[in-house]
Amino acid sequence: MNEKTHNFWAFSRFIDRLECVCEESGIEVVETSEEYTTQECP
Repeated sequence: MNEKTHNFWAFSRFIDRLECVCEESGIEVVETSEEYTTQECP
């Protein structure tokens, strides 16, 4: 369980940092659900 909590917070810190860096460059970051992101169009 500790590993899952650690990975969750590491990901959250990464997203926060990414948003800060992108904001400085004028890039908008939009989080989307990961559902169906690996499906290919027929």
